[in-house]
Amino acid sequence: MYELLQPINLDEINKLKKNEIAFPHIDFTSQELTRAKTTIKAAYTNIINGDAKMFLKDLNSDWEVDGDIVWQNKMLNQLQKDIFNMIDLWKTKPNAELLSKIFVYIQLWGGNTSRNFFNRNGGFNSNFNDIIYRNAVNSILIGNKDCVQTSLAELMKLNQMGISFATKHMFFWSNKMMPVYDNIIAMQVFGRTPQKRVSHYTEYLQALKSLSKDNGKRTDIIERSIFNWYDTIAGQKWFCIRKNNVKR
Repeated sequence: MYELLQPINLDEINKLKKNEIAFPHIDFTSQELTRAKTTIKAAYTNIINGDAKMFLKDLNSDWEVDGDIVWQNKMLNQLQKDIFNMIDLWKTKPNAELLSKIFVYIQLWGGNTSRNFFNRNGGFNSNFNDIIYRNAVNSILIGNKDCVQTSLAELMKLNQMGISFATKHMFFWSNKMMPVYDNIIAMQVFGRTPQKRVSHYTEYLQALKSLSKDNGKRTDIIERSIFNWYDTIAGQKWFCIRKNNVKR
């Protein structure tokens, strides 16, 4: 079960305890990804200074500027289109280099919190494992009843890969059927930080599907709406209240 609360109802939001499921009663609409602070330019710089540089060679000169928020949101949505196009190509002509490139693009799309994958424990060449990633991808594409649990558990075997970025990869390879579960979503919906637990993600999916069934909107539309709403004044208030109540 879940609660659907008006963002202006601060008293009810403040009653929520850690792990209690609540969604903001907002307008769930199809929308592009937007962020209120720059993050992907730092991710880009981080990647091109490491051993995964070759996979970003197709990005044009637009990436060499000191981009602002407008630039970033444009790049985010272009990256998303590029990733889906590469995945479609990989499905018809799978090869190891393209698979690695898709992985790096998704990490870039996810922002600079991906930096540990490229900086720690020997960098990309040490942390990326083609077999593990391919197993996760194949599990998603086959789509058996356990594919969510299997693919997530497989992805989290990669060094420096937590649940937030693992579900970003699942989002793309599932063609948006497996929404992202990151720090923003975990705190907004559950009042908790994301942890490497498959059960946390399946619980999230179940709640999203229930809300989707009740209001007729796809799960990815709900997730994207909540994520973008986080950067509003009301979204920030909701997030802060839930974060303050984590110890309850």
